[in-house]
Amino acid sequence: MKYLSDYIDLKQVRSFEKDKRIEELTPIRKKLFFKRIYKILDLVTNSYGVSIEDMLTTTWAHKENISYSRKICQYQIIQENLNFFNHKYAVLTGKLFNLDHSTVIRHYNDIGDLKLNSDLGKKVKEIQNHLSSSSK
Repeated sequence: MKYLSDYIDLKQVRSFEKDKRIEELTPIRKKLFFKRIYKILDLVTNSYGVSIEDMLTTTWAHKENISYSRKICQYQIIQENLNFFNHKYAVLTGKLFNLDHSTVIRHYNDIGDLKLNSDLGKKVKEIQNHLSSSSK
């Protein structure tokens, strides 16, 4: 995989890829970053039974399964931003979901504040476990 837009043909994906923070990554780290982001999108959408395109567009964002999948994805992508850039870069994540940074931060905090005994908290933990096992 070279770019996310090779797999997801949406305007905001191309904008996300051209962000200056991503452009500053070495080609190898950029490829790894896109691979991890795609893996997050794939895991979350498969877990919720929605398409990547539906999750990234705001058309169906009010539907419960899409709303939760969007929030979980934003949370996980910010975690990846922390790994790659040592910064949350909510603006960067917002580009991918067509949201402003304050909304992304609110979603990040909502998911981060979940109790592990809640169903959504368990889902987040499950996805994190899949991501950690796939990076080994």
